[in-house]
Amino acid sequence: MVQEICRDIKKLDFAKKHLTNSITALRRLAMLTAAVTDLESVCDRRDQYRKAANLVEAVHQLMEYFQQYEAIPKVRSLARRLAAVEAKLQAAVLDDFKILVGGPQQDTAKMPPENLERLATACLVVDALGKKVQDQVMDWMCEREMNIYQSAFGGAAGSGTLAAQQADDRGAAEVAAHATRLDKFEQRFGWFRQRLEAKRELWGVFPAHWRVPQMLCLTFCKITKAHLKRILSDDEALSGLRADVGPLVKAVVATNRFERDMATAFGGGGGGGGAGRQGGGEEGEDEEGAADSVSASEARRRLEKFRARVKAEQQAAAAAKDTVAKAGDKAREAQEEAIKVAFEGAVSEAFESALVQYYIGQEEREHLEHLDVAVREERWLPDEEEGDVTGSGLRVLQSANKIFFKIRASLTRCAKSVSRGPTLVALAQLFKRVLGGYASDLMRRLPRTAGGGTSAAPAPVGGSTDWYVRLSEEDERVVCCLLATAEFCRDTTEGLAGALAKDVRSQFADRVDFAEEESAFQGVASACMNVLVLGLNTRLDGCLLEMMRQRWDAVEAPGDDSPFVLTLRKVLLDAGPRLGTCLDGANASFLCDKTARMFVPRLHEALFRLRRISDKGMLQLAIDMDAVRRALLELPRLVQPPPPKNPTHTPAQEDEAAHKDPMPSYTAYVEREMGAVVALVKVLQSRPESLVDTYLLLMPPAAQSAAEFQRLCELKALTRKQQTDLLALYQARAAGQPAAAGAAAGPGGAAGGARGGPAGAGGAGGPGGGESGLASAAASNLGTFKMSMNNFTRELAASIPFAGKRGGGADVIPGSPAAGSGKSLFSKTGPGAPSGHFRTGSSDANSTASGTSAFFKETAAKTKEGFAKIGNFIRVANALSGDHRPGESDGH
Repeated sequence: MVQEICRDIKKLDFAKKHLTNSITALRRLAMLTAAVTDLESVCDRRDQYRKAANLVEAVHQLMEYFQQYEAIPKVRSLARRLAAVEAKLQAAVLDDFKILVGGPQQDTAKMPPENLERLATACLVVDALGKKVQDQVMDWMCEREMNIYQSAFGGAAGSGTLAAQQADDRGAAEVAAHATRLDKFEQRFGWFRQRLEAKRELWGVFPAHWRVPQMLCLTFCKITKAHLKRILSDDEALSGLRADVGPLVKAVVATNRFERDMATAFGGGGGGGGAGRQGGGEEGEDEEGAADSVSASEARRRLEKFRARVKAEQQAAAAAKDTVAKAGDKAREAQEEAIKVAFEGAVSEAFESALVQYYIGQEEREHLEHLDVAVREERWLPDEEEGDVTGSGLRVLQSANKIFFKIRASLTRCAKSVSRGPTLVALAQLFKRVLGGYASDLMRRLPRTAGGGTSAAPAPVGGSTDWYVRLSEEDERVVCCLLATAEFCRDTTEGLAGALAKDVRSQFADRVDFAEEESAFQGVASACMNVLVLGLNTRLDGCLLEMMRQRWDAVEAPGDDSPFVLTLRKVLLDAGPRLGTCLDGANASFLCDKTARMFVPRLHEALFRLRRISDKGMLQLAIDMDAVRRALLELPRLVQPPPPKNPTHTPAQEDEAAHKDPMPSYTAYVEREMGAVVALVKVLQSRPESLVDTYLLLMPPAAQSAAEFQRLCELKALTRKQQTDLLALYQARAAGQPAAAGAAAGPGGAAGGARGGPAGAGGAGGPGGGESGLASAAASNLGTFKMSMNNFTRELAASIPFAGKRGGGADVIPGSPAAGSGKSLFSKTGPGAPSGHFRTGSSDANSTASGTSAFFKETAAKTKEGFAKIGNFIRVANALSGDHRPGESDGH
């Protein structure tokens, strides 16, 4: 029973639904029929456009509902009637536009207000009829305006005469006469601006979303671009451009200005849709039709559905409030960007081929001529007043700044006024050629070797001099100036590439690359550094030649530096400060490092070329090598002197800054390599039987090799048998194998043992009891000998007054008045005396004089005693080495 009751209820519900739909359809059909009938009655009346527009919108909304009933004859009949009415309305509206607006001949007539109102209502009908009719109206309007434009500027035969006849003065006739001339090209844009201003009332009739002025402007740009291509294809115009590109550039500048102005003027236009009224929705119709028969459950369901929908809408609105605002801003920005892109290049794109051919050609001639003049007038040495200073404080050549000023002016002019497309890319290629040519000019100005290069591997000392680069003081300044200029050009070229990539259009950015030019200037800078290194080593090579010419077997009293050391120190003292003022920190460090890496190996090699060195000569050579080491270590401070004192620093900070090593890597290299050279000379001083032990002890492990030891034996002028035995002993010791007894004794082992007795006796009986212990320790082990030598030196230094209290104040003389008062010896004020006054008492003066005399007497006695100990030590050392045995020669 329940199912039967429910089945009946369901049937009733379906019947109610179908009845409701039928009633709704019949009501809407009646409304559609009435609307079509009303529309047919008003379509022939031109004063009823507003009503007709409303009826068209209503009919379109109703027809959307009846699309599902297209097969019904009544609906098809109404659709045919509607199409006929719309066709009549379309024809009437187009006729009204043609009649009221008029053709080109009626362009000067002022339109009455009633006609403007009629056109405004006609636009409502066009909006209601759809986009297709709107496009037809816009096409007709654009065609009308462009006919007027082409009659004045089209360049066709007779068209200029027509425009001149329509003008009230001779100005329009002149415009028409010069329509095809490139130097009068900007008059077109002036005409269009005046046209927009003169017809502002007419353009205001059209709805804002039609964008009539913007569409007219785009059409104007399209026609003007076609005219421009025809002008630029004329042989007469092109022949004039070959001689003078001024008219071309003037036309391009005017065109770009017009495009920017139009993009700005139309950038904020609205893009809203049609303003037609909306009819009632289907759901509203259903609710209205079924309002009388809604049950309580259905009403409750609809209420709950409505509340849920309202709540969801509120939540969505709250969550999307910021998003909508941002999306609106982004949409507006995107719209403005689209308008800008639409106008950018709309006309000027036609200039690109002519600009690349003629404008870039003239720019190339100007830049190359400017480059030649700048290089020809360059003095290659900036004055103090005229030199241009870089960020590092170094002066660069005037020609570099002249070239980059010219490049910057051309880039600014092209990017802002001419083109940001292919023309700017072609200009970038021109800049590359100019900068490449300037880099070649800088490279040609560098001094070169005899082989014509800027780098070379030095020949052995005393060999070929083809690698020499002889630099005068002025040449060094020129090379330093070229170095600063090359680095300045490299950095500026990098900035130029960034500016070009920013200015050029995004699709051409990958075609702007100045890596090759940056590498060219970097190559010039590297060549400058190579020339400076070769020049300094050329001067230092004279010191090595002087060392090789010196007679080391004729040295009588070793002690003072040899002449070649004085020459080397003079070269460094002369070149270091001068080069330091012309180089920055990185280049100065590079110069010192490369100079040392070229000089020290050649010095090491030159030692093996020396011949006939006596023992005294060997001692002098050791002194000289240590002096060379110290001179090389002073080079960084000559090139980069310590900074001036900072008044805000404490004494400890000032001392740390003064002793800070400016080039740690250079110092480490010189200490390591020159230490090996000094050790090599010390090894040469040893006797043949201790040569292997001394070599293994003093020489750095990295510098030890069988070939090097063989060369050392040859330098000592040992016999072939001695060299063979010592080499075998060295190889065995280097391999960690025990040596044979005969080999351990060394060459002349018996004689060496015989010498050991007197040496030991002499050491034991020598003057000074402390020296005997030193002699025995030295005879047992060379390492202990060196340690004892260091201890003895410290004891001797500690026994002499003024040995140095580095951390405290001035040393005080014992017995002087300052000893009790803490005053210095040279203090002018006595204890208790007012500041600024001298003590003049006779008793104080006598006591001070007597204390000073006693102090200096004690100092003289201790100094004499110390030198006596040094003499005893030297005699003991000579006895150990057997250097002064009767009948032994001093030479090797």
